[in-house]
Amino acid sequence: MPSPSASLTKPRKRPTQARAQATVEAILRASAHILGAEGYDAVTTNRVAARAGVSIGSLYQYFPSKEAMVAELVDRHCDRMNGLFAGVFMRARHLPPRELTRELVGAIYRAKHEDPKLSRALREQLPKVGRLRRFEESIEDITRVVAAYFEDNRALLRVPCPRRAAMYVVELGEHLTMASISKTPEVDPEVAIDDITDVIVRYVLA
Repeated sequence: MPSPSASLTKPRKRPTQARAQATVEAILRASAHILGAEGYDAVTTNRVAARAGVSIGSLYQYFPSKEAMVAELVDRHCDRMNGLFAGVFMRARHLPPRELTRELVGAIYRAKHEDPKLSRALREQLPKVGRLRRFEESIEDITRVVAAYFEDNRALLRVPCPRRAAMYVVELGEHLTMASISKTPEVDPEVAIDDITDVIVRYVLA
């Protein structure tokens, strides 16, 4: 699938005044609601403008296309996940490894679980809105933090290469949390978090 042009996926301008910021937030909330509830094909600039309570002209001041709105949602999601991971890691990095892992898995799982359909839709639309590389960079940022932690705690590892272990752990955490909220929504979140933590810890720790 070819990537959309940058002109279609970048906001036209950033709001600076409070009223403009409120307009953009309303547009993005409307985009997120329609995307999560009905899927990508249901997102149109006209529908988003109507749900947001703004004119189509106001929407086009900030977003040239539906791809730009969804791309902005993806960017915000990636920023939130990175910030959430960093905050929990800084707070919990001195805990025993299993407890640290559960804290991190739990934070990411609960954030995705707030709106499972939207989380899944954002993940699925990465190529369509030209944000696959942005998502990969977010995963790489987290992997570097985990790799540094493993380097400092080599004696605890079952896997001889901290960098490889970090890559597997982060990919496992990302895909298992996404699969769990998408495919087994009936499972209690705390049980799912325990299960995912157990898979990761059994792999990585000696």
